[in-house]
Amino acid sequence: MPDTSDLLSQADDARSRGQWRLAETLYRHYLAVCPDAAVGWFGLGQALLGRSQAAAQGRQSHAARAAEALKQATALLPGHPGYHLALGQALQTVGDWPAATQAYLAASKLVPSDTACAQLLLQALATLGWWDDVSRVAKARLPSVDDPSALLTTLSKALLDGHPDGPAAAEQAYDRALEQIPALGGAWLGRGRLRLKAGRLDEALDDAQRAAQLAPQEVAPLTLLSAIWRAKGVLEQAETYCRRALALDPHSLDARAQLATVLDGRKDHQQAEALFQQVLAEAPGRADVAYNLAGCLMAQDRPEEALPLYQAVVAALPRWPEGWTNLGVALLALARAAEAEQAFSQALVLSDSGGPQAETRYNLAWAQLIQGNFRDGWKSYEARWDLPSFSSPRRPFAVPLWDGAAAPDGGLYLHAEQGFGDALQMLRLVPLVAQKVRPVVVEVPPALRRLAQSLSGADHVVAANYDRPAEMVVPCAYHAPLMSLPLLLGLDLADLPAGVPYLAPPEDAIVPDPVRAWAQDHQAALRVGLVWAGAASNKIDRFRSLTWDQLAPLWQVSGVAWASLQVGPRAPEGQGTLFPLLDGVDDLADSACRMALLDLVVGVDTGVMHLAGAMGQEGWMMIPFAPDYRWLEQGETTPWYQTLRLFRQTERGDWAGVLTRLAGALQRKANDKAAR
Repeated sequence: MPDTSDLLSQADDARSRGQWRLAETLYRHYLAVCPDAAVGWFGLGQALLGRSQAAAQGRQSHAARAAEALKQATALLPGHPGYHLALGQALQTVGDWPAATQAYLAASKLVPSDTACAQLLLQALATLGWWDDVSRVAKARLPSVDDPSALLTTLSKALLDGHPDGPAAAEQAYDRALEQIPALGGAWLGRGRLRLKAGRLDEALDDAQRAAQLAPQEVAPLTLLSAIWRAKGVLEQAETYCRRALALDPHSLDARAQLATVLDGRKDHQQAEALFQQVLAEAPGRADVAYNLAGCLMAQDRPEEALPLYQAVVAALPRWPEGWTNLGVALLALARAAEAEQAFSQALVLSDSGGPQAETRYNLAWAQLIQGNFRDGWKSYEARWDLPSFSSPRRPFAVPLWDGAAAPDGGLYLHAEQGFGDALQMLRLVPLVAQKVRPVVVEVPPALRRLAQSLSGADHVVAANYDRPAEMVVPCAYHAPLMSLPLLLGLDLADLPAGVPYLAPPEDAIVPDPVRAWAQDHQAALRVGLVWAGAASNKIDRFRSLTWDQLAPLWQVSGVAWASLQVGPRAPEGQGTLFPLLDGVDDLADSACRMALLDLVVGVDTGVMHLAGAMGQEGWMMIPFAPDYRWLEQGETTPWYQTLRLFRQTERGDWAGVLTRLAGALQRKANDKAAR
């Protein structure tokens, strides 16, 4: 049998190579000869801890035996901090956090300058929720440890992850640290990051500048300054700080990742993407970089490539709501609404109330409504009012919001919101409202007032004065936004009224002679009105609108007389090819009167198509692969407008396929008219 020193050496060697079972056996042989050798009990405890970490089963039992061995070691040699530290780790593994805390405390007392001991002690106290002790230990250890910034980072993370008032508690910890050590650059840096995340940009800037003054040759303060200027929207300044950081350390992952984010914000998506890819190749575990790269790809309309990145992000950070929200956005862009709904719902479970949650709830509404889930979808859609960038602010009326119940008197003031298409769509519900409350006053944009006077159920139709948003033209006891009516009326998809038309041009409308002459001159042809683009300000316009060149297949159809229904800056594209049917119109009543001369309306998802549907006019609408929620996930028809036919993309971006199918159908329709 080898002597005890050889036996101990063999056991240590086996442990260093990860041969846990052999190491355990050798340590036990050693302890049989030297039962009072603390080093043997320590080695045995470490070997058993190794077995615990490597075991698929029996992990707790190995850790419990490790703790017993390490207790022996600390009893025999109580002045060895490493033994107490190992005992704390074993006790932590078995879940005995109070005992683990005592072991870490013993180790930290023996080496008060050791940052790792203090970090483990703080983490254990935080796990137990002993926040007063966390503060006391941090205050006592911060001046004495060899790396106070690292200890402060651990403290901040523990508070953010577990304290009931995490961000405020973490900031207070930084405040106390700076009172103790005013020149602690890491404290200025950490507090600056917290304040940036909270949107307190001026305070964050002050902290970052102090950190940079204390450590002018360090990269971290410069990257924080860049992030703050980016949040302020001053991208040139943000890029300057990134370049300064990279001049100090060209290989800095943080500085390169920050520069990529700045470039992405400046719409330089290709350079940003290349830089993100570089950083991710060197640091594949950087979930923040994967997240920002995914956002860069989404900005380039490449959700197929963004999706696996977002999936990796939520796998790495399963409790981060923003990751789930953007995963849902990518899924929605890929027409995977059910999965998107799950992602948005998970984000809401994890998030606090406020702005980001409002955006998630609004996205959830799209996912629910496009699946036909009206009961949940219209509830979620109310989140639109909390969106910072919502196009129609709340109207500050002095009367309460109608709750959908029958009201005996006082009247109801319905008011339009968002675009013409939204108003036209919801006006069909006014007769249902009139069954519950009278009188009904309908306020619409001035350009819609004359046309809306033909609406059944409206006792008064008035033009909005958006300069005086709190004013009711006709005083009423209640008010309601038009887009809230499906919720207030408790409608399911099957409850939508089917009758069209519900709007008609006024009888006294005058059609200009050139328009009437064009219609008469082309009686034998199929008279088709065309709209090919929506408002460029709409965030989904790039998915719904067509370029003029994409329309080329339509000009090959014979027997068609084309008229332009395009308005705005894109209208001149049709000059020389299309008759300008809407030239000189004053309002939508004029537009409706002229459109009534057409055999067919063809176009993309715009207010013109809503107008055709509301008039009961035949219309063919081209919609993208992932369309607006109101057109649902599939089908050629829509319950909103019985005379509209939907031509859907079968693949993302495939307008060529849509136009080929539509042109074929159009040729058949033109032939049918010619044969009559």
